[in-house]
Amino acid sequence: RVSFSTYSRIQYDSDRLSSAYNRVYRITCIWVGFTVSMCTLLGTDAIIVVGLQADYAQAGLILPLVAVWGACRALAENDTMLFSASGRPWITTAFQFMVLALFALCVIPAGIYYALPGIAMGLAGVGLVSQVVRMVVVARLFPIRFSALTGWLGGVAVAASIAVWAGFGLSGNLSLEPGWIRLVLHATVGMVVYAAIVFGLDSVMGYHTCRNLFAMVLPGVRTAGKV
Repeated sequence: RVSFSTYSRIQYDSDRLSSAYNRVYRITCIWVGFTVSMCTLLGTDAIIVVGLQADYAQAGLILPLVAVWGACRALAENDTMLFSASGRPWITTAFQFMVLALFALCVIPAGIYYALPGIAMGLAGVGLVSQVVRMVVVARLFPIRFSALTGWLGGVAVAASIAVWAGFGLSGNLSLEPGWIRLVLHATVGMVVYAAIVFGLDSVMGYHTCRNLFAMVLPGVRTAGKV
């Protein structure tokens, strides 16, 4: 809702509007990439740690798919605020109908044939498809490059994938069973690797989004970076 008020005040200044959107988009990508990677790394271990039976550990495999759906919804919320603040709320309504249609075509049949895993896969698929379409629409209606949106999102996705690979690779080499030790190891390795790659990517691309993110939490840090 903060982004909505910001977009509303600068809706007639296309350069400032695109700059504000890009900053919020990049920060949101960092958070959702972190969430998906942590759900993938910690899902099974967390279920074991909280005391559920080992049979439920397979549910940990579904969490990353649900996290992908949640990540797409978080990114979609920023688009919704942009459309509404710029006087185009009908676009949000159109996307809601599109998602509803995709639910009927993909999620419901997948749930019927493959139960809960099918629903999770359907949700992830619907989220990804709708988000790609949203980015295309944003790039067509506003002075925002589609390549910049996909480039940053792709970079964050690669960072999350490498973090997951590093966590599982290390625990696999150590032959650790699901539990507290593997949970802590995955969390530590995943956070360190993800943060290092994102920070490096951010610096190479010259966005300085990490510094702006720190400035939101630490007032003493000055914002910087290009659009």
